[in-house]
Amino acid sequence: MRTLSIDLETYCDLDLKKVGVYKYAEEAEILLFGYAYDDEMVNVIDLAQGEDIPEDVLRDLINPAVLKTAYNAQFERVLLSHYLFGGETINSFYDDNYFLDPAQWQCTMVLSLNLGLYGSLAEDCRIFRLAEDKAKMNIGTKINNGIFEAL
Repeated sequence: MRTLSIDLETYCDLDLKKVGVYKYAEEAEILLFGYAYDDEMVNVIDLAQGEDIPEDVLRDLINPAVLKTAYNAQFERVLLSHYLFGGETINSFYDDNYFLDPAQWQCTMVLSLNLGLYGSLAEDCRIFRLAEDKAKMNIGTKINNGIFEAL
């Protein structure tokens, strides 16, 4: 089975921890869509600058033969569901289902917890002593803070 790994960078005025992922998804903007198939190179789509997610990736988001993975997969799955089905980007090959099928997703945070790790990407990277260029960097937070401090 082919694996599609996904990571999103988002912005929203709402506090995710206070309102939860479903309410957050209604208001959030996906800024960056990062993805990689299996062990292939990572691609980053800058949705905030008008780039589009490639059609083959969009198809694979609903393809049951492709396993989708993410750290805290519920977040990516719900945000992408809203982006695809609840917003302006509705593609003709999707049916009337609103949420992407959770059975097609694997949460690497849950796998981390099953191994007795922290369930925090930053902490898990620290434990494995990943180099900074490979580890969780709060780049999305830094970018967002920089943008909004400048305004």
